[in-house]
Amino acid sequence: LDELNITREQLEKALQEVAFVAHKSQPATSKTADITGESLAGKLFKYRGEGATIDPARLIEYVRDRAGLLQQHHTKASESDDDLYRFPHRTFQEYLAALYLLRHDFPKELARLSRAEPDRWREALLLAAASQRDVPYTVWALIGKLCPELPPVGPVAPNPDDKDVPGGFLAGQVLVETDLLNPDARLDDDEANTKERVRCWQKTIVSSGLLLPSDRAQAGDLLAELGDDRPGVLACDEMGLCYVPPGDFWMADEEKSKKGRRLDILDKPYWLAQYPVTVAQFREFVRDSGHPPAYGDNPLSSPDNRPVVYVNWYDALAFCKWLNQRWKSHLPPGYRVTLPNEAEWEKAARGGLVVPADFHITTVHALEESLAAPPVTMDNPLPKREYPWGDEPEKPGSAGDPYRANNEAAGAGRTTAVGSFPAGVSPLGCLDMSGNVWEWTRSYYDKKRPYRLSAEYETIDPDNKEGVLLCGGAYWNDYTGCSARYWLFPLDYF
Repeated sequence: LDELNITREQLEKALQEVAFVAHKSQPATSKTADITGESLAGKLFKYRGEGATIDPARLIEYVRDRAGLLQQHHTKASESDDDLYRFPHRTFQEYLAALYLLRHDFPKELARLSRAEPDRWREALLLAAASQRDVPYTVWALIGKLCPELPPVGPVAPNPDDKDVPGGFLAGQVLVETDLLNPDARLDDDEANTKERVRCWQKTIVSSGLLLPSDRAQAGDLLAELGDDRPGVLACDEMGLCYVPPGDFWMADEEKSKKGRRLDILDKPYWLAQYPVTVAQFREFVRDSGHPPAYGDNPLSSPDNRPVVYVNWYDALAFCKWLNQRWKSHLPPGYRVTLPNEAEWEKAARGGLVVPADFHITTVHALEESLAAPPVTMDNPLPKREYPWGDEPEKPGSAGDPYRANNEAAGAGRTTAVGSFPAGVSPLGCLDMSGNVWEWTRSYYDKKRPYRLSAEYETIDPDNKEGVLLCGGAYWNDYTGCSARYWLFPLDYF
């Protein structure tokens, strides 16, 4: 400060501008930027005080060696070359760039850059927002610029390249970073409307399968906190039921095998839940029934819209028994709620020889209507498909790959809100049948095929302590434990 004859504030402004220019122009978005000695000296001299006569080399030496704010990683080899410097860590660069943007057309410019290049500016955005935590109205102004519009309404998902998509997502991250989700906070009308826009964008990102799975997982968790109002996700009585037509289907003889056979053992229609049972739905069951989960409170520790995990087979069966009693007056004659067996699960994942021409998803209140007027069916184009979506395996990162399953390759690294991978939907409309969690069935493990509807292959006896029950099948990747997906089936199947 003495050498430059400037104040601390002036020096900070100089370094902020250096960081901003370097961050904005660097080709890579994961490392620190190269800063030329000429550029560094020029920015420092721009802010020098009156009468400062220090030479550039000595000035840079102070910043580099005494302050430790920069590191030299290249020394010029010729007159046409230049020394190169870097900040010691990318966070220094991003933080200083964030402070620069707080002083220059905030929040408009910061929001514009973040919406245009979210990978480059995300951390700078969050650092800038966090620095304004004690000034909520400025943060709300930033969120409003990031997320100025509601997502489009209709069956067509927004274009992934639309700047409103990353803008809506980043607005949600700012809400979390600045603790503006406090439920006790009083919001004015503009703030409440802004918060609702952010919530709608998280829902659109999840239900349309936008952004990378790691970002989509964060959007799903934020949606749970803001209020996930997708039908069938939180309330048991609103659960979506996917209609499975009667008729023959193809079943594999062993996991990950093209060997199998055509079976005719499921000759009556049934319904499988659209999603695995969620944390909110399992909480409703525990609260209403008093059932003590085998693993204590662990099943209730995740966000409400994720599939419930840490449930054993007896927990899953108890849930079905409770739901069967709850829905008894709405069930068609001869039907009940219970776990599917492996054949029924696989038919819903792959589809039978015929499938509904359009997904037929209803609730418990309209089941008899489905039986009285079943949906139009068509031939299944891939009755032997290897995955619910077809025969193509996941190739994350390839052109046009939408990420169809929450598996290891997707990179989310944990369970995600149900329905976050719509591109992996089964021919019947069931979601999350590949990836996310394993699911309990009522079938014994490793029985010789072909599968038969008999006590040798399956049980729903809660007193049964023998054998190992099937947990999963050919389609799952497991992160934190087994979940469940109930179904309704004719009593005379068992």
